[in-house]
Amino acid sequence: MKKLFVCALAIGLVVAFTAPAMATDWDFYGNFQFDTYTQTLSKEANINTNYDDTDSAWGDNSISRWGGKVTKGDIFGNVEFNQAVMRHLYGEWNFGAGKLLIGHTWDLNFQGGSLENMNGGTSAMFGANGVRHDQIRLTFGNLQIAALTPNAPTKAGTGADKDITLPKMEFRYTFATDMFTIQPFLGWQSVDYNTGVADNTTDLTSTLWAVLGKVNFGPAYVNARVWGGSNTADYSFGASATHPVLAADAAVFNATTSKFDDTSILCYGIVAGFKATDTITLEAGYSARDTEITQNGVKTENSGSNEYYILAAIQLAPGVVLQPEYMKVDGGDVKVAGGAAAKRGNISYFGANWVISF
Repeated sequence: MKKLFVCALAIGLVVAFTAPAMATDWDFYGNFQFDTYTQTLSKEANINTNYDDTDSAWGDNSISRWGGKVTKGDIFGNVEFNQAVMRHLYGEWNFGAGKLLIGHTWDLNFQGGSLENMNGGTSAMFGANGVRHDQIRLTFGNLQIAALTPNAPTKAGTGADKDITLPKMEFRYTFATDMFTIQPFLGWQSVDYNTGVADNTTDLTSTLWAVLGKVNFGPAYVNARVWGGSNTADYSFGASATHPVLAADAAVFNATTSKFDDTSILCYGIVAGFKATDTITLEAGYSARDTEITQNGVKTENSGSNEYYILAAIQLAPGVVLQPEYMKVDGGDVKVAGGAAAKRGNISYFGANWVISF
C-alpha cells in the first residue's frame, strides 16, 4: 500500500511538472464604456412632438464587454459577453493550409475602420449594424469564405411561414502592405416567404457588396469605404435600425403583385485621423447614403442623407480613455415620384464616451 502511495505521488509530481507544456492558455479581458452625451432631435425627427427636443443620453454603451481568449496548440477560441448577451463564442482550428472557424462571431461584412463608437461606426460608411452570427468560416491566407445563419425578419403583409434552403454566404479578400489595405467584400442571402395565399411563396433576395481602403502616413491615416446592394436591412446590415432619422433600406411586400419590391442603397464615406501625441488621437469622418424603391410604378427616393463627426481619443492612463466627440446624422430629403422634397430631420450628439479596459 505504501509503495502504491509513493508511485501515485511520483506520477502526480510528473503530471504537475509537465502540465504547463500541455496547458490551455487563457487570457481574460473586458472593458466598461459609459456615455455622457446630450442628444438633440430636430422637430422633423421628433415623432412625439412638433418641436426640437434636447435630452441627456447617459448610460452604459452597448459595446461594453468581458470575455476570454484561449489557445491550445493549433486551436484558438474566444468567448465574449455584453451583460447577458453573448457577443463571441467560437473556436478556430489552424490546420496548416488554412483555418476553420465554427461558432458565433463577427460577420465578414464588419470591416471596422473608425474610432467613432456612439453608433458602432459611421452609418453610411461602416453600417451601424455590424453584427455577429453563428457561422462556419474558412480562411485561406487573405481569402475568407463564410456560411452563416440567414437573417429572416418578419415582413408585413406576408404569412407566418418562411423557408430557408441555403445559408447566407459571404466572401472577403484582404490585400495589405505596411502602408495600405484594400478589402473587397460580397454577400448574398435568399429567403422564401409565404404570401398569405394558400401555398404561394415569393423570394426575398438580399445582396451586399463593399470595398474598404486604408492608407497610413506615419502618424496620420485615411480610411475610405463604398458599399451598396439591395434590401441590406433584411440582410442584417444597414443604418435604419439604429438611426431613426434615416430611411429604411429593406424590401417591402407588394400585396398587388404578391412579390417584394427591392430597396437599393449606395453609400460612401471617409475617415481621417492623426496621432497628435502618444496619448491623443484626433479623428473626423463623413459619410453619405442614398436609397430608392419603386412600388407600382411610383419611385420613392431618399437622397442627401449624411453623417459627420469629430472626436479625440485621450488616454488618461493605461487602459483608461476619454473620448469627447460631436456627431450629427441628417436624414436628407424624401421625394415621391419626383415631387416636392420632404425633410426627414436630424439627430446630433455632443459629449464623451468613457472607457476603462482591463
